[in-house]
Amino acid sequence: MPSSPGLPVRLALVKKEEEVESLDTQDQGKHKTTTLPPAPKGQLPFPLYLSQSQKAMLYVPASMTRKEYDLLKRQIENSFLVMEATILAEDSEE
Repeated sequence: MPSSPGLPVRLALVKKEEEVESLDTQDQGKHKTTTLPPAPKGQLPFPLYLSQSQKAMLYVPASMTRKEYDLLKRQIENSFLVMEATILAEDSEE
C-alpha cells in the first residue's frame, strides 16, 4: 500500500492513574488500565513503555518510502530535543 505525505503521525502519552478524555479507562480492582483507541486506518501502532504507569504510542503509516521514513525520523529526533529542553525533569531517587 503506497503512503502519502498526507497521512498523519500521532503520538499518545498515557498516565494510567489519570483519566484521559479520548481514551477508554476500565477499573480492575486496585489498578486502572487505560486502553488507547485503535490505530487510524492505514496506520500501525508502536508502543513505547516509559514505566509501569506510563506508556506512549506512536502511530505511523503502514507503508512509507525511505525518504518519508528519513523525514519522520528527523522530525522525531527534533521533537526529542524540544522535549529535553522543555519538559525533562530530574529522576526521583527511590
